[in-house]
Amino acid sequence: MDAGDEHYKAYVGPPLKYDLLGALQFTLLCAAGLRSNHKICDIGCGSLRVGKMLIPYLNPGNYYGIEPNQWLIDEAIKEEIGADIMRIKKPQFLNDSDFKVGGFNQRFDFCIAQSIFSHSSMSQVDQCLSEVAQSLATDGLFLATFIWGKNDYQGEEWVYPGCVEFKASSIKELAWEKYGLKMQRTNWPHPNGQNWVLFHFPGNEKKAEKIAQFNLSQYDSDTENSKANDSLKGKVISKLTRALKK
Repeated sequence: MDAGDEHYKAYVGPPLKYDLLGALQFTLLCAAGLRSNHKICDIGCGSLRVGKMLIPYLNPGNYYGIEPNQWLIDEAIKEEIGADIMRIKKPQFLNDSDFKVGGFNQRFDFCIAQSIFSHSSMSQVDQCLSEVAQSLATDGLFLATFIWGKNDYQGEEWVYPGCVEFKASSIKELAWEKYGLKMQRTNWPHPNGQNWVLFHFPGNEKKAEKIAQFNLSQYDSDTENSKANDSLKGKVISKLTRALKK
């Protein structure tokens, strides 16, 4: 199978990377602070590459997906998730091609659009940023991927399975001047050479800058606590051993 073929794993991209891209998104979201109590909107959720991991993880009613092709969602539920998880976790879906994030009437802690803007026109990027800006929590994050180039794609059509490019400066200017969203570039990995960015409202700069550098330094305190606990356990075991020998 090739990317774009009429199969739920292929229609959304290279089929051999279906699980890889799902796992990557889930890992990056958790590293960015996603926890089970948060609400997330998966824009262009397709056949639930990341949705099949997010839906079981999140608290009931916290996953929202936008996808114009209902058959992709149906196939993913049938082949990847199962009806029982759907019944327990109660995800919500919207069949829409205009990025109507506001259609859920929710305030989201996270939004994600993986490999959506690599196929979109500038007007579609504009529309999506408009919707996200109206529905993102004040301390929320919008994770998205782009392919950077020397010029902006000038067409008005959705391009797939081909890709389009934009200038990073154009997207940064659009997000800030029209919607008050700041754009933070990241060093996050992507198997198809796309570039991850974070959009956020003013006041979250330090958080975004820290998250943009993909590493585990934010968990150093946990490591130190673990080492301290291991040391304490060792001392207790040593004392017990000596006591038993008496």
